[in-house]
Amino acid sequence: MIRRLVNRAFDTFKGRLGAHDLPFLRGFILGFNYYDEARVRQFGADRVAAEWVVRCEGKAKFDCFSHIISDYNALQRFASELDPKKESDQLHLITIDATDSCVSGWGCRHFVGLRHLQNVRFVRCKMLTDNGLEMLANSTVSDTLQSLHIESCPKVTNSGLRHLRKLKMLKSLSLQHLKNVWKPKTVLEEIKAGIVNAFGQMGVPTIFFVTLFFTTLLLLNAFLFVHGEGEDGGAGVASGEGRGCPPGCICAEGSLECGGFDLETIPHWWPTHFERIVLRNWTMSTIDKNAFRRFQQLRELHLLDCPRLDLIERHAFKQLRKLRLLVIRGNKSLRELHKASFSAIGNELSLSVQIADNAIERIRAFAFKNAQNLRELFVEERCFELEGCALGAISRLDFLTLHGPFAFQNSTLIHQLHITGSSLSKLPRNGFAELSYISQLQIRECRIGRVDEGALGGLFTVGSVHLQSNQIVRLSPGWSNGMDNIGKLVFTYNTVREPMASTDCLRHEGAQRFEFADNTLHCSCALQWMINAPEEEQWLAENYCGPEENFKALLYFSPAAAGCAPWMPPPPLLVPSPAAPLPPRPSSSPSSGLPDRWAHQQPSDAGEWSNEEDEPFPDPSPHRRHSSQCPRRLSTILERFDGRDKTIRSLYFTFVLIANRLRDQRKADQLMAFARQFSRTRLICRMFSQPSLLLSVLRIPRAFRLSRDRVDCTLASSISVLYLFCGWTELIGLLTESGFVGRTTAHSLRHFGSALRLWVLALALSIIRCLRQIVRRTAANGLTWRKSDREWLKTQLISLVGSSADFVAVVNSLPRGMLWAGKMLPSHCASLHLAASFVGVFKQFM
Repeated sequence: MIRRLVNRAFDTFKGRLGAHDLPFLRGFILGFNYYDEARVRQFGADRVAAEWVVRCEGKAKFDCFSHIISDYNALQRFASELDPKKESDQLHLITIDATDSCVSGWGCRHFVGLRHLQNVRFVRCKMLTDNGLEMLANSTVSDTLQSLHIESCPKVTNSGLRHLRKLKMLKSLSLQHLKNVWKPKTVLEEIKAGIVNAFGQMGVPTIFFVTLFFTTLLLLNAFLFVHGEGEDGGAGVASGEGRGCPPGCICAEGSLECGGFDLETIPHWWPTHFERIVLRNWTMSTIDKNAFRRFQQLRELHLLDCPRLDLIERHAFKQLRKLRLLVIRGNKSLRELHKASFSAIGNELSLSVQIADNAIERIRAFAFKNAQNLRELFVEERCFELEGCALGAISRLDFLTLHGPFAFQNSTLIHQLHITGSSLSKLPRNGFAELSYISQLQIRECRIGRVDEGALGGLFTVGSVHLQSNQIVRLSPGWSNGMDNIGKLVFTYNTVREPMASTDCLRHEGAQRFEFADNTLHCSCALQWMINAPEEEQWLAENYCGPEENFKALLYFSPAAAGCAPWMPPPPLLVPSPAAPLPPRPSSSPSSGLPDRWAHQQPSDAGEWSNEEDEPFPDPSPHRRHSSQCPRRLSTILERFDGRDKTIRSLYFTFVLIANRLRDQRKADQLMAFARQFSRTRLICRMFSQPSLLLSVLRIPRAFRLSRDRVDCTLASSISVLYLFCGWTELIGLLTESGFVGRTTAHSLRHFGSALRLWVLALALSIIRCLRQIVRRTAANGLTWRKSDREWLKTQLISLVGSSADFVAVVNSLPRGMLWAGKMLPSHCASLHLAASFVGVFKQFM
């Protein structure tokens, strides 16, 4: 009965989860349907609408793409290579399929601005409301939408469907299973009649006269605006204050716009009450010192398309206290900004300076000297150079955006530095030297030939460094070396065209956090170090191959299938490796060490344990398993600490089992005494691995900050700490047994008992960690397992068998009453320990 109720409750939960009908999911759904106006202005309505649909588990199709997109990451990778400012890279959304999605009524605001959408399907959309259909009908979609299908949307009623009469170009409308719609056929007829009446009631003569009327009205307004006379008899429209307007200019509400004047300076007799001045296409060649000082009410100044302007003198904009916006654009002779050109403005409010589309090649040192309260400095030029201290002596600068810089060096206090849309041959070594105390450095949507070693060298005390959506040819090893005190280093959505050479490409010594995700990397044999190295497993599921491997995740890239030679890792270090203390590893395995003395309750034997958390196991290779190489392989294994440790352990339990089989008690005792020498030897050898294990434990905080899988890092850290304490406890027990510490055998037994409990806990955590890794990888792969994944799974299962055998046997040595303690025969425990030992030896051959 209970089982049936549980199954029914689980089915109900699963159904409501798939229908997005759980209370705690509604907050997430509202977030998925959020309309970001800033992103629409930056990337366009079509791309943002496609992101909205795909994010809500729907599908979208563009006119320039052959198939429908349903993966959000695939959409980002496809769109990241396009420039939203170029007409040739514009995306046009033509189809939206919101079947079984969580699109809501408020999310339908994304239809605003779509001018090519033709087909829309809303099927089983539980959150779609009448408000959404109203937004759809009142948007620009009404002029292009040809097919609309609405099915099984419970919140849609007659009120929402009546708005569909505004869809003028609609050719196909399908309404099915709308339980809250009363008389759907009648509603369908009303919609059809409304669409027909939109054009049917307006005959050809009516359309012609209406068009002629509006055209005449527009021409009349334009004529009056251009040729109308002001109250003072001058050309133009007088300002709202009734003051004079210079001849040949247009004045309105405190604004002055003059174009095409053959003047070198602003005449002294011009009125000074204007708040906005636009000088366009003047023949002046110089902006003189104090040129605008008389205009004390000036808030906006625009210098546009002056073909001869080549010099801005010192203090050209001095004492413009109310200035809020300064725009210098399209002046093709302006090649340099000299020292103090923007000094002494004296603005009382925050000022935005925009310099764009000129011919600037160099910004001299201290060009903005003593500039104060700058809200934004925006420089967009094709290729220019900032001299040392070019932005020096700025008292405050909140946002700095540079487009197309060639070199950068700065020592001022900046809130944010953005370099976007640039074509850079390289990011040179120490290119950002002395840049410090800024909130964010962002390099985005740039084409970079090479990122040199130490490109971020010299950066210190920076909140976050972002490299996003860039096209990079080569990422050199050690590119982030030389940073100091960086809060977060983010490397996402980039495309790297040449394979990364080594693990130094992922070093981030000076950053507290490092994000390396959603990048497109060149997958080839040169990338085997990342595919086969266990410590790099955290990056495989979050980054992707390029077109050479059909944009698959790195997790599914198989170097063997690509015809690469077997990869040989560097020589392993003592366990655990000091070079990589605790990163999550796919091939890491739970401990398979065996406590020989506790299997037989011999007080003279030291407890046994083993730490295999950081053993690097390369992928199995037929060449390494070939019989002709077995002697060489065996000698190599015995030269290593792990190989000797597992071999001695296997010999010990083999001798123990043989001794239990002997009928001659004297020979059995002799063999047991000989076996105990193996146990003591192994214990002493293991003590020499404690320093490296201590170093690994000391690196746990840093490893935890850098890890992307905090749960796995916590488990691995806990296991290492338990093994460290277990080793020192066994050492104290050995000293006590020898008489150096304490005086009785009971003291040594107490210490060995504590070590045993620590070892049991470490084994349990190792089993949990191994099972978790297997479950996560299985959930990620589903039913599609590649050869490398199957080899990894085989290694994990073998490790799980060894750890489980150890755990079952060692629990029997605990005090009676704890689980199955004391209920197994000593020979059974020895057999399980021997099986775990053979597993450890076998893994050395893999």
